[in-house]
Amino acid sequence: MSQAIQILKDNIYCCLATASKEGMPWNTPVFYSYDHELTVYWASSIESVHSQYLKENSQAFIVIYNSTAAPRTATALYLQGHVETVPDHRLDERVQQHFKRVGEDSLFTGNHYRGASPERLYQFSTQKAWLLGEPLDKAGHLIDIRKELSINQLKQSLKKASNP
Repeated sequence: MSQAIQILKDNIYCCLATASKEGMPWNTPVFYSYDHELTVYWASSIESVHSQYLKENSQAFIVIYNSTAAPRTATALYLQGHVETVPDHRLDERVQQHFKRVGEDSLFTGNHYRGASPERLYQFSTQKAWLLGEPLDKAGHLIDIRKELSINQLKQSLKKASNP
C-alpha cells in the first residue's frame, strides 16, 4: 500500500482513458488531486474530447506513473472507476484542495467551475486498483504484471498517511 500512496503523492499528472458510447478510445494527461477516499479530481474544458465522452460513458481508467523513470524501474498505479462532475455544494472546498497541490489554491474558487463556465471539476470514484508488479520472465521476455489492491486497505492507508 505504501508504494501506491507514494505514487499518488509523487506525481501530479495522470493519464485519463475514456471511451465514447460506441467504444472510440481517448487518452489524455490531466493534472490531478485526490482525497482519502481515493477519489481523483481534475479540471477540464467541457468541450474537450474526454469530457464529451464522459457525458456518454462515465466509466474511465487512470494510470499514474513517473514518465522519466529509467527503463525497468518504473512503478505505476492503475485505477478503474466512474466519473461525474463535482456537485455544486462541494465545489468551493474541492477547488481549493485541488489547486493547493501546486500552490494555486488562492487563484480559483468554485465559481470558476459553475454555471456558464467553460470548465468543470470532475471526480473519479475508484472501484478497482492495481499496482505494477515485478515482471515475469517468460522465455527470456520480461512481461509486466499488475497486482490487484484492496480498495478498503488502500483507503485506510490513505487516511493514516499525511494530507494529500
